[in-house]
Amino acid sequence: MRKLATIAAALLVLGGATAAISVASASTSTKSESERSVQVLHLISHQRSLQVIDIGKKGPSPGDQVIETTVDFEHGRRVDRSVLNCVDITVSARGFDVLCHGALVFSDGQVQFQGETNFQTPFTVAVTGGTGAYQHVGGQLTVERTLPHSTTDVETLRLVFFETE
Repeated sequence: MRKLATIAAALLVLGGATAAISVASASTSTKSESERSVQVLHLISHQRSLQVIDIGKKGPSPGDQVIETTVDFEHGRRVDRSVLNCVDITVSARGFDVLCHGALVFSDGQVQFQGETNFQTPFTVAVTGGTGAYQHVGGQLTVERTLPHSTTDVETLRLVFFETE
């Protein structure tokens, strides 16, 4: 049970812990960054729910999952909600590696992200695209823990939009 609590606490780092997030370009576009549209959001994210699902062997093992939801604010105004799902890939005495995917859900579209991490900060996952107003977004999401043992995140989200021709 203690190991499961340790995994839950560590997975909390990704979604419900304090983080600084930046998104950088990962496009094959020939346009320079100055020709692309860049949007920067400074968010405060509050965890709404966290569920740890113990799958297979009792205690921490490959296949265990964490599901989390948050609400995010900019300048005191709610701007989105986030959803996150992480699956344990490997578990050992040294720690674990997880594969996570999630979305920042805004009123005008979503930003999707995915990647592998062991939660050693900072860590980076890919921004894999988006929908609606974020349809042409790309880059990477870098997370750095800034407030330990908290369910509030401090996030900087830098989105690079790519023109399509």
